[in-house]
Amino acid sequence: MNDGYHAIGTALNSTLQRLNIATQDVVNANTPGYQKHSVSTNSFLTELDEQLGRDASLVRTHHTVSFEQGRIVGRDDPFAMALEGPGMFTVQTPKGLAYTRNGDFMVSADGLLRTRAGYEVQGADGPLRFDGVSSSDIVVSPDGTIYNGDARIGRMRVVEFEHRHELQRVSDTLFADPQGKTNPQPATETVVHNRKLEFPRGSTITGMVAMISASRAFEAAQRAARVMDQSYQRLNKQG
Repeated sequence: MNDGYHAIGTALNSTLQRLNIATQDVVNANTPGYQKHSVSTNSFLTELDEQLGRDASLVRTHHTVSFEQGRIVGRDDPFAMALEGPGMFTVQTPKGLAYTRNGDFMVSADGLLRTRAGYEVQGADGPLRFDGVSSSDIVVSPDGTIYNGDARIGRMRVVEFEHRHELQRVSDTLFADPQGKTNPQPATETVVHNRKLEFPRGSTITGMVAMISASRAFEAAQRAARVMDQSYQRLNKQG
């Protein structure tokens, strides 16, 4: 492949990734527990490029989950919970355990505490049941212990990770550890806030600026590709 087309192709791919990531962050600006991305774009010169005599015109975009502490906002709901600290709630999905900072929970018809997607929220001793419980009497302590008045219902299974960045995002607010690399442990540095939810930091405007920047960079790479294509067409016509 021509080196020019190679460079432009990698630039197009990189800016498209940036645009998709920025769009995802903007769409989820008001999603409880959503963790934004951290994006970096770097030029690189691989060993193969050196052997081929290419310059460092190729680019690569890296993105990870930022896992930054979000804004904690009050919510008039006894089953709403927010985390302050590095921990995550544990939920049971059809594919196994998963983790989230989205504490927008509800009690289903079968009396179990669940996510809005229907997954069972896990307590330290298994699923949390609220059969016959008045929601007005629910109190959640900072360590995640849930009381119905003076009666103890159970304790939230909040975990912290030795290798949190090994988690894989499986939905907007849900993460899994399919390869067992994160080593979850009972939380010791995380506080549970009741009747509150956590929302991403930053404004929608910041995300829109990132989208516009990525979109303009993509358009610039497209123009460069068209100019190069037109130049090769003229050269071919000239023989």
